[in-house]
Amino acid sequence: MMTFNRDSSFSLNIVDPEDPSGEQKVVRLLTIHDQLLIFTTTAIFKALPASSVDPNSAHADTRHSYEKLYSIGTQRPFVARIIIQFNDIFTFMEITQKREQLRKRLWACTRHLLDCESASFYVYDQSMKLMPECDKVIEENKNRPTIPPLPKIPDLNHYASSFFYSSKLMLIETFGFLHDFFEMPFNTNNCAHFNKHLDWIAGKFGDSHPLTKMLADDKAWIRILSECSNALRHNEPGLSVEFQNISFRAGNKFSLPAWRYNLEKRKLGALPEYVDLVTDLDIFCNNMMTLLEELLLWSSDFMICGPRNLALVKVPEDQLSADCPVIYTVAAKSRTTV
Repeated sequence: MMTFNRDSSFSLNIVDPEDPSGEQKVVRLLTIHDQLLIFTTTAIFKALPASSVDPNSAHADTRHSYEKLYSIGTQRPFVARIIIQFNDIFTFMEITQKREQLRKRLWACTRHLLDCESASFYVYDQSMKLMPECDKVIEENKNRPTIPPLPKIPDLNHYASSFFYSSKLMLIETFGFLHDFFEMPFNTNNCAHFNKHLDWIAGKFGDSHPLTKMLADDKAWIRILSECSNALRHNEPGLSVEFQNISFRAGNKFSLPAWRYNLEKRKLGALPEYVDLVTDLDIFCNNMMTLLEELLLWSSDFMICGPRNLALVKVPEDQLSADCPVIYTVAAKSRTTV
């Protein structure tokens, strides 16, 4: 019988516990926070070497393992265009002393964004699954005096609320990059003061600067996400958020999950009527990803190493990888730049 030596090199055969028969194509391995992250086309895993499970070596027979973090992989833009794309771009920057901090913040942004996407997808997926059931209940009973209760999305409030909690954390980490790159004042006391961050950027770069304009254009939805997160924790007059599950409507119809808010105390107005929650969560997710990507592209362009003979370039659409559609990379300036 072969003796197990936990200090010897080892390999992992990655199997998704939710899809044991599915193939896991490993695209990238990254070590961040002393953690080995395994990115496949459809999921993200974390390696659990025996030394991390049993750091004091109290149990010599402790085996290596791994765990699944997210059911979203490099085929999705939320992964490819954030953690994979900018981890590579950061290697070309003349910021050796800050590179690890940037990578840690990048992973934090990715985690919060994926938490948002996971919550958004849950609401969408449950809605799509329950739509035919709602149709069936109504169709089978529309000629009777009453229609039975329609099926509801389990834990809708939990998932919807977690979306807004994670979105605020994601925005905080996104603005943290402005501290890392340009030394914007940023600490635990002011990290969520997005108005002040925008004022600081305008003061440093001017109102006509592309970064200032971009953040000014995004100011409204950034503040709505942040204040909705606050309202869910501290509901009060003029500061509230409400979610509505699948509901029976006039004309023997039904509505999918909806939401409304009142942020008048923060001078952000209100949505007095319920509006489509599925669509808005999806829009917010894409807004956050685009904000982070554009902010990092603009900031990175200042930091590319060398005598400016390198530059950010956009990968031609016909050359994008289906396994990991990274859009921007670093190349010689002779190529078309961003």
